[in-house]
Amino acid sequence: LGELKAGDFPLILKHPYAASSRGMVGVGSLAEASQVLAAWLAEHQVPCLLQQRVRIGRDLRITYVGGEIIHGYWRVKADSDSLST
Repeated sequence: LGELKAGDFPLILKHPYAASSRGMVGVGSLAEASQVLAAWLAEHQVPCLLQQRVRIGRDLRITYVGGEIIHGYWRVKADSDSLST
């Protein structure tokens, strides 16, 4: 946390081995970061990934196997405040 600055927020704490939005928690400020991080680490018992939150309305999902794209689609979010991408 020592390297984070107020301008780095909002952030999302993410589980390094989870799918979908399992284990994701939003952190809005430097003041709440240490408390949220401590609670996250106590619950999950593994290091977390920190990602700056980017509000997007849709993203492209691609299935890539053996050097080829075999499937792709646009995923449109129902709610732009949702943490998942």
